[in-house]
Amino acid sequence: MLLLACGIVAVGALLQGSVGFGMALVSAPFLLLLEPKLVPGPLLCAALLLTSLVAAREHRHMDKFKVLWALGGRLPGTVLGAVALAMIEPRAMSIFLAAVILIAVAMSGSGLRIEPRRLTLVLVGIVSGIMGTTSSIGGPPVAMVFQHSGGPTLRGTLAGYFVCSATMSLIAVVAVGHFDRQQLTWAAALLPGVVVGFSLSARTAKVLDKGYTRPAVLATSAVGAVAVILRQVL
Repeated sequence: MLLLACGIVAVGALLQGSVGFGMALVSAPFLLLLEPKLVPGPLLCAALLLTSLVAAREHRHMDKFKVLWALGGRLPGTVLGAVALAMIEPRAMSIFLAAVILIAVAMSGSGLRIEPRRLTLVLVGIVSGIMGTTSSIGGPPVAMVFQHSGGPTLRGTLAGYFVCSATMSLIAVVAVGHFDRQQLTWAAALLPGVVVGFSLSARTAKVLDKGYTRPAVLATSAVGAVAVILRQVL
Protein backbone atom coordinates (compact mmCIF):
# COMPACT_ATOMS: atom_id res chain seq x y z
CA MET A 1 0.00 0.00 0.00
CA LEU A 2 2.75 2.44 0.93
CA LEU A 3 4.72 1.63 -2.23
CA LEU A 4 1.68 2.47 -4.36
CA ALA A 5 1.07 5.60 -2.29
CA CYS A 6 4.68 6.65 -2.87
CA GLY A 7 4.19 6.27 -6.64
CA ILE A 8 1.03 8.39 -6.51
CA VAL A 9 2.89 11.11 -4.64
CA ALA A 10 5.71 10.97 -7.20
CA VAL A 11 3.25 11.75 -10.02
CA GLY A 12 1.80 14.61 -7.99
CA ALA A 13 5.26 15.96 -7.19
CA LEU A 14 6.13 15.89 -10.90
CA LEU A 15 3.06 18.01 -11.65
CA GLN A 16 3.68 20.53 -8.88
CA GLY A 17 7.37 20.80 -9.66
CA SER A 18 6.44 21.61 -13.26
CA VAL A 19 3.45 23.93 -12.82
CA GLY A 20 3.91 25.26 -9.27
CA PHE A 21 1.06 23.41 -7.57
CA GLY A 22 -1.05 20.29 -8.01
CA MET A 23 0.45 17.50 -5.91
CA ALA A 24 -2.44 17.39 -3.45
CA LEU A 25 -5.18 17.53 -6.06
CA VAL A 26 -3.63 14.61 -7.96
CA SER A 27 -2.61 12.57 -4.92
CA ALA A 28 -5.38 13.17 -2.38
CA PRO A 29 -8.24 11.32 -4.15
CA PHE A 30 -6.15 8.18 -4.74
CA LEU A 31 -4.56 8.24 -1.29
CA LEU A 32 -8.04 8.44 0.23
CA LEU A 33 -8.97 5.26 -1.63
CA LEU A 34 -5.88 3.48 -0.33
CA GLU A 35 -6.03 4.70 3.26
CA PRO A 36 -8.06 7.74 4.42
CA LYS A 37 -5.55 8.54 7.15
CA LEU A 38 -2.92 9.36 4.51
CA VAL A 39 -4.82 12.66 4.13
CA PRO A 40 -4.31 15.34 5.27
CA GLY A 41 -1.38 14.77 7.70
CA PRO A 42 1.07 12.55 5.76
CA LEU A 43 0.26 14.33 2.49
CA LEU A 44 0.94 17.71 4.10
CA CYS A 45 4.35 16.43 5.24
CA ALA A 46 5.14 15.34 1.68
CA ALA A 47 3.95 18.70 0.37
CA LEU A 48 6.18 20.55 2.84
CA LEU A 49 9.28 18.72 1.58
CA LEU A 50 8.34 19.28 -2.07
CA THR A 51 7.64 22.99 -1.69
CA SER A 52 10.93 23.43 0.18
CA LEU A 53 12.79 21.80 -2.73
CA VAL A 54 10.98 23.92 -5.33
CA ALA A 55 11.56 27.09 -3.28
CA ALA A 56 15.28 26.34 -3.14
CA ARG A 57 15.40 25.75 -6.91
CA GLU A 58 13.37 28.86 -7.86
CA HIS A 59 14.29 31.20 -4.99
CA ARG A 60 15.68 33.88 -7.33
CA HIS A 61 12.26 34.31 -8.94
CA MET A 62 10.20 34.42 -5.72
CA ASP A 63 8.07 37.54 -5.14
CA LYS A 64 8.45 37.67 -1.35
CA PHE A 65 6.26 40.78 -0.95
CA LYS A 66 3.24 39.06 -2.51
CA VAL A 67 3.93 35.88 -0.58
CA LEU A 68 3.64 37.81 2.70
CA TRP A 69 0.28 39.33 1.74
CA ALA A 70 -1.14 35.94 0.76
CA LEU A 71 0.10 34.47 4.03
CA GLY A 72 -1.75 37.24 5.84
CA GLY A 73 -4.96 35.59 4.66
CA ARG A 74 -3.72 32.02 4.99
CA LEU A 75 -3.39 32.22 8.79
CA PRO A 76 -7.06 33.03 9.54
CA GLY A 77 -8.09 30.65 6.75
CA THR A 78 -6.11 27.85 8.40
CA VAL A 79 -7.77 28.56 11.75
CA LEU A 80 -11.21 28.43 10.10
CA GLY A 81 -10.25 25.18 8.38
CA ALA A 82 -9.11 23.64 11.67
CA VAL A 83 -12.39 24.65 13.31
CA ALA A 84 -14.24 23.04 10.42
CA LEU A 85 -12.26 19.83 10.90
CA ALA A 86 -12.89 19.72 14.64
CA MET A 87 -16.45 21.03 14.97
CA ILE A 88 -18.23 21.74 11.70
CA GLU A 89 -19.22 19.59 8.76
CA PRO A 90 -16.79 20.96 6.14
CA ARG A 91 -18.51 19.38 3.12
CA ALA A 92 -20.76 22.29 2.17
CA MET A 93 -17.96 24.81 2.71
CA SER A 94 -15.51 22.87 0.54
CA ILE A 95 -18.06 22.48 -2.25
CA PHE A 96 -18.87 26.19 -2.17
CA LEU A 97 -15.20 27.22 -2.31
CA ALA A 98 -14.50 24.76 -5.12
CA ALA A 99 -17.42 26.19 -7.07
CA VAL A 100 -15.90 29.65 -6.64
CA ILE A 101 -12.65 28.34 -8.15
CA LEU A 102 -14.51 26.92 -11.16
CA ILE A 103 -16.20 30.28 -11.71
CA ALA A 104 -12.80 32.00 -11.50
CA VAL A 105 -11.35 29.57 -14.05
CA ALA A 106 -14.22 30.29 -16.43
CA MET A 107 -13.78 34.04 -16.00
CA SER A 108 -10.02 33.81 -16.55
CA GLY A 109 -10.52 31.68 -19.62
CA SER A 110 -12.78 34.38 -21.01
CA GLY A 111 -9.91 36.87 -20.82
CA LEU A 112 -10.54 38.47 -17.42
CA ARG A 113 -7.27 39.27 -15.66
CA ILE A 114 -7.13 38.86 -11.88
CA GLU A 115 -4.40 41.16 -10.59
CA PRO A 116 -2.41 40.06 -7.53
CA ARG A 117 -3.26 43.15 -5.46
CA ARG A 118 -3.01 43.21 -1.66
CA LEU A 119 -6.71 42.64 -0.90
CA THR A 120 -6.97 39.95 -3.55
CA LEU A 121 -3.97 38.13 -2.13
CA VAL A 122 -5.41 38.23 1.40
CA LEU A 123 -8.79 36.92 0.22
CA VAL A 124 -7.32 34.04 -1.81
CA GLY A 125 -5.07 33.27 1.16
CA ILE A 126 -8.16 32.82 3.34
CA VAL A 127 -9.83 30.55 0.79
CA SER A 128 -6.61 28.60 0.33
CA GLY A 129 -6.26 28.16 4.10
CA ILE A 130 -9.75 26.73 4.49
CA MET A 131 -9.45 24.40 1.49
CA GLY A 132 -5.89 23.34 2.30
CA THR A 133 -6.62 22.42 5.91
CA THR A 134 -9.91 20.62 5.24
CA SER A 135 -9.03 18.85 1.99
CA SER A 136 -5.23 19.22 1.45
CA ILE A 137 -6.03 21.02 -1.82
CA GLY A 138 -5.21 24.69 -1.28
CA GLY A 139 -3.21 25.55 -4.37
CA PRO A 140 -5.81 26.56 -7.00
CA PRO A 141 -7.00 29.82 -5.35
CA VAL A 142 -3.50 31.31 -5.12
CA ALA A 143 -2.33 29.93 -8.46
CA MET A 144 -5.25 31.62 -10.21
CA VAL A 145 -3.96 35.03 -9.12
CA PHE A 146 -0.44 34.37 -10.43
CA GLN A 147 -1.49 32.60 -13.65
CA HIS A 148 -0.09 35.39 -15.88
CA SER A 149 3.36 35.23 -14.27
CA GLY A 150 6.24 33.49 -16.02
CA GLY A 151 6.90 29.86 -15.15
CA PRO A 152 9.87 30.43 -12.79
CA THR A 153 8.11 33.33 -11.01
CA LEU A 154 4.92 31.30 -10.64
CA ARG A 155 6.73 28.26 -9.24
CA GLY A 156 9.03 30.28 -6.99
CA THR A 157 6.31 32.50 -5.54
CA LEU A 158 3.88 29.64 -4.99
CA ALA A 159 6.63 27.55 -3.40
CA GLY A 160 7.47 30.32 -0.95
CA TYR A 161 3.80 30.59 -0.05
CA PHE A 162 3.29 26.83 0.25
CA VAL A 163 6.30 26.28 2.53
CA CYS A 164 4.69 28.53 5.13
CA SER A 165 1.08 27.56 4.46
CA ALA A 166 1.75 23.80 4.57
CA THR A 167 3.50 24.31 7.91
CA MET A 168 0.45 26.20 9.23
CA SER A 169 -1.97 23.51 8.07
CA LEU A 170 0.20 20.72 9.48
CA ILE A 171 0.34 22.42 12.88
CA ALA A 172 -3.44 22.87 12.78
CA VAL A 173 -4.00 19.21 11.89
CA VAL A 174 -1.77 18.10 14.78
CA ALA A 175 -3.51 20.53 17.16
CA VAL A 176 -6.95 19.04 16.48
CA GLY A 177 -5.70 15.46 16.88
CA HIS A 178 -5.70 14.33 13.24
CA PHE A 179 -2.04 13.25 13.15
CA ASP A 180 -0.56 10.37 15.18
CA ARG A 181 2.69 8.34 15.22
CA GLN A 182 1.52 5.87 12.62
CA GLN A 183 0.70 8.69 10.25
CA LEU A 184 4.16 10.14 10.88
CA THR A 185 5.66 6.81 9.75
CA TRP A 186 3.48 6.86 6.65
CA ALA A 187 4.57 10.42 5.94
CA ALA A 188 8.22 9.32 5.96
CA ALA A 189 7.38 6.52 3.51
CA LEU A 190 5.98 9.06 1.03
CA LEU A 191 9.10 11.22 0.93
CA PRO A 192 11.08 9.15 -1.64
CA GLY A 193 8.22 9.70 -4.09
CA VAL A 194 8.54 13.44 -3.55
CA VAL A 195 12.25 13.36 -4.38
CA VAL A 196 11.71 11.30 -7.56
CA GLY A 197 8.89 13.52 -8.83
CA PHE A 198 10.78 16.70 -8.07
CA SER A 199 13.90 15.46 -9.86
CA LEU A 200 11.93 14.69 -13.02
CA SER A 201 10.10 18.04 -12.94
CA ALA A 202 13.25 19.99 -13.82
CA ARG A 203 12.84 18.82 -17.42
CA THR A 204 9.07 19.13 -17.75
CA ALA A 205 9.14 22.65 -16.26
CA LYS A 206 11.33 23.82 -19.15
CA VAL A 207 8.73 22.57 -21.63
CA LEU A 208 5.87 24.40 -19.90
CA ASP A 209 7.91 27.61 -19.74
CA LYS A 210 7.61 27.87 -23.54
CA GLY A 211 4.14 29.42 -23.25
CA TYR A 212 2.14 26.58 -21.73
CA THR A 213 2.21 27.62 -18.07
CA ARG A 214 -1.06 29.60 -18.02
CA PRO A 215 -3.14 26.90 -19.76
CA ALA A 216 -1.64 24.35 -17.39
CA VAL A 217 -2.61 26.49 -14.38
CA LEU A 218 -6.20 26.93 -15.59
CA ALA A 219 -6.61 23.24 -16.39
CA THR A 220 -5.06 22.12 -13.12
CA SER A 221 -7.18 24.57 -11.11
CA ALA A 222 -10.35 23.30 -12.74
CA VAL A 223 -9.42 19.67 -12.12
CA GLY A 224 -8.57 20.51 -8.50
CA ALA A 225 -11.92 22.20 -7.89
CA VAL A 226 -13.80 19.26 -9.42
CA ALA A 227 -11.72 16.85 -7.30
CA VAL A 228 -12.74 18.72 -4.13
CA ILE A 229 -16.43 18.56 -5.09
CA LEU A 230 -16.28 14.86 -5.99
CA ARG A 231 -14.41 14.07 -2.80
CA GLN A 232 -17.10 15.70 -0.68
CA VAL A 233 -20.06 14.28 -2.65
CA LEU A 234 -18.94 10.67 -3.18
